[in-house]
Amino acid sequence: MGFGLPQYESRAYLALLGTGTASAYAVAKAASVPTSKIYQTMQKLERRKMVSRLGDGNGRGHIYAAISAEKFVSDTTSRQKRLGDQLIEALAQSPKRVDNELIWNLNGWDEIEDKILNLVHDAKRYLLVSGWPEELSTLSESLRAAHRRGCQIAMVHYGTPKAAWPFAVYVHRQEKVIARERHGRTFCITADGVNALTAHIPSEGTATAGLSANRTFVGVADDFIRHDIYFLKVMKRFGADLTRRFGGDLRHLRDPFTDTEQRQASQWTRPERQATP
Repeated sequence: MGFGLPQYESRAYLALLGTGTASAYAVAKAASVPTSKIYQTMQKLERRKMVSRLGDGNGRGHIYAAISAEKFVSDTTSRQKRLGDQLIEALAQSPKRVDNELIWNLNGWDEIEDKILNLVHDAKRYLLVSGWPEELSTLSESLRAAHRRGCQIAMVHYGTPKAAWPFAVYVHRQEKVIARERHGRTFCITADGVNALTAHIPSEGTATAGLSANRTFVGVADDFIRHDIYFLKVMKRFGADLTRRFGGDLRHLRDPFTDTEQRQASQWTRPERQATP
């Protein structure tokens, strides 16, 4: 049960709700949240006013307490009603426009992750996903739930997966080269061919993304993932020959401006010479 929260936050809150008070380390163990993520998770819950710090635990780190389930439900209901009333008022005063022509700009992984979870939850027919383990691991439960309800899923996974997935996964072995070229990681997802989100998670700085139902935007994102899958299928079968011909990191294949073999064979397309009368 995630009740609208990312999985680490929902796990930590429920665990703390059951223990009453606990240190971040104890919450991590009880909630099966990686210890490397727990302090960031607790800070997010503090910002949401779902937990509070009670003290320093006699030098053993901060002690946390969760707000009661009743207060959480009451606060959430009041906040959603207030936001809903504001939205209705704003929409009533706004000119009509076509939402599927918009591209929504997103900033920060928390906001991006929320939108991704919505796409996964609402998908009916299929999901195409491309990303790195750092982001994919936080979406694991939602993707598995979508697969269980019959949604077809295909994933391009940069680097070796740390866990088994129950659907088609295509491993991209050039993750270090791609991350260096793109100055960070990327994430792309399309849902049912009608919604898409593409994100850039830089090595330093804030993650950004675009979300849209625009037909062109979705088509480009969908084709991007599909063509990666086509390429990885070819690599799995003919990788040795491609590596021999294009280099260990396939640099000659990835360079769109040159084609050594074609140039050597004089196969570049040239305009036909006009016959002299």
